[in-house]
Amino acid sequence: MSTNLVKLACLLPATFLIAEASLACPFRSTSASSAGRNTTTVMVRHGSNYQLLPVSFDTQAEPFGFIGVAIEPLSPERAQEMNQERGFFANLFSSEKAVPEVEGVLVIQTLENGPADLTGLREGDVLLGVNGELVRGVQQVQQLISRTRVGQELPLTFRRGDEVRTVLVQTGDGRYLKPLMLNQ
Repeated sequence: MSTNLVKLACLLPATFLIAEASLACPFRSTSASSAGRNTTTVMVRHGSNYQLLPVSFDTQAEPFGFIGVAIEPLSPERAQEMNQERGFFANLFSSEKAVPEVEGVLVIQTLENGPADLTGLREGDVLLGVNGELVRGVQQVQQLISRTRVGQELPLTFRRGDEVRTVLVQTGDGRYLKPLMLNQ
């Protein structure tokens, strides 16, 4: 699927989107189609497993937190593969740390000048905890962040190379999330 289809889906109302398997644009809304219940829909753009996902664009959406990151699951095997792709000399002479070979949630992109970017989170960091809770998967991270009130400081613990860090990220308003990350 092309990135242009995802960009278009983020901009135009739609009922369904055929998408691949990773994060692009999350939305939470209350609508008649969901019988008055809050629903969170995530459109995705990376991976090889295509899915048909319901997409909701409701002008009455309630605020929800976001930090401006694209994430994917990380296994020790995937980290090792990514480090090999970078090459031996890049790992020796680059200022960027190798991706830690651990189980976790990998940051694959940050929204430029987004909440996470402004606190120093960057591509290759591995999320270990959100709001004091140990995280194991992408969906758990998305839920913890989206449940956080807009403007609240959210503690994120992550690993960069051999170093574990904790930062406070002030959540943005996910209702206004546009496909800016896809344009970078």
